[in-house]
Amino acid sequence: MTPTIPEIEDNPAKMLSIAVDPEHSGIRTMGCLAFGIFSIIGSIITSTLLPNFGLLSLVIGVILGITVTYFADLWMKQNWPSGRSINLSDTYIRIVKQDTIEREINPQQQTNLLLWKFEVKRNTRVPKGWFVVACSLQQEDTYLPIYTLVSPEQLKQLKYTDHLVTLESKKQPDAFKPNENKIRLAGIQRRLHDAETDRSLHVPPDS
Repeated sequence: MTPTIPEIEDNPAKMLSIAVDPEHSGIRTMGCLAFGIFSIIGSIITSTLLPNFGLLSLVIGVILGITVTYFADLWMKQNWPSGRSINLSDTYIRIVKQDTIEREINPQQQTNLLLWKFEVKRNTRVPKGWFVVACSLQQEDTYLPIYTLVSPEQLKQLKYTDHLVTLESKKQPDAFKPNENKIRLAGIQRRLHDAETDRSLHVPPDS
């Protein structure tokens, strides 16, 4: 049975809780539904009022859907938290959802800090040319990853950007080729790729 916070909390007064996932999957799902529903409603109302302007009805419906989705998205981000957070204390660092601990490490034991970034190469939800900036704490086989999405301009304004290692593509022919100049860098890249694989597989795409 997965432990919950009330069962094993040691000292809440010394705990720092940081909310994550401001744009969680629930918000994106409701945004898609709002766009579809209000686009249809707008088209139906316009076609009823202007029966001879079919294309105009469709355009107005889409504009209404976009407008409602935009304002609904702003409202949901302010009023609908994901329920996930990072909790920190002297004896643990946890990723928590509601009252359930998803992952936990002990900061008093040996822990590795991994920092990396990579550029988004194609347009998806994230504009092409933006960067994924990620951080992960590793303790044995446990990773505690967090990440954010930033524009090139925002990346330049971040502190400690010189500590971010650029994640090289595995398709790059010399990225993992061991030689006297690259043995250490190849090891770093392998650790970062392991952390990135864990992040992409187990962290929701809205952290």
